[in-house]
Amino acid sequence: MKQKRPLLPLFSVVFVDMLGFGLILPLLPYIAANWGARPAMIGLIGAAYPLGQFFGAPLVGLFRIGLEESHYCCSVLQEHSYPY
Repeated sequence: MKQKRPLLPLFSVVFVDMLGFGLILPLLPYIAANWGARPAMIGLIGAAYPLGQFFGAPLVGLFRIGLEESHYCCSVLQEHSYPY
């Protein structure tokens, strides 16, 4: 009997997101320096994503939703933030 893989698309989206984050983060100091950012601002930009996860995870935990629902919600919100 063939098993269904309902989480495969969700994990694929998360993987591509982390891949993009991992490709940009090492280049961030050079890109920001070309735009005239100070070292402190470069550090804040690099720390924004981990800080968002650190403070956002307990808030998501308060809603007591499952792992699949929270990943789906975050993926949809992130998808809508890309054009901006």
